[in-house]
Amino acid sequence: MKKIVWAFLLLIATHGYGQDVKRITDDYNAYSKLLAEKSFEKAFDYLNPGIFDIAPKAQLLEVMNQTLNNPAITLEVSNPEVSEFSEVKKIGETYYVKFKTFNIIKMKFNGLFGSDKTPEEIQATTQKMKESFDAKFGAGNVSYDEKTQFFQIKATKPVIASSADKTSWKFITIDDDSQKPMLSQFIPAELLN
Repeated sequence: MKKIVWAFLLLIATHGYGQDVKRITDDYNAYSKLLAEKSFEKAFDYLNPGIFDIAPKAQLLEVMNQTLNNPAITLEVSNPEVSEFSEVKKIGETYYVKFKTFNIIKMKFNGLFGSDKTPEEIQATTQKMKESFDAKFGAGNVSYDEKTQFFQIKATKPVIASSADKTSWKFITIDDDSQKPMLSQFIPAELLN
């Protein structure tokens, strides 16, 4: 009889966790779609609100517009793949889940290689940019197509989802370790490790 009760409890717990992962995935995909459509103000509804204590919405909106609507950069981002979900953890009054995302980012710097550049200058500039991307995303995750002049970046990043009620999730992406001191102002330190 005990085995049946334990099996039933395990089934309920697993089902609840699966529902959480599905809801988080759905919300994250909706957030990513808004970013891809450059609907930044709507996408901000999915950001962890703690970020706005550090940088006001208007300032973040300006940065997003300058970066992603910049005619000097052509940017293509694949739909994210989400994986490696942690257990749901309640800290204080908030539920948290850490997971990873994987995207392929294609980036072209328009006008960077004008007709006045020698092949050697183009090669040197391309190499410096690739080295910079390698440092950020890891060697082997960056390639350059000379014909199309696109860099392709395979980006895997941790994301922390938070929710007061496990029905509406907010997100913050950890782009690199240098962000952790800032993020620790509104994300529990144990989640940043």
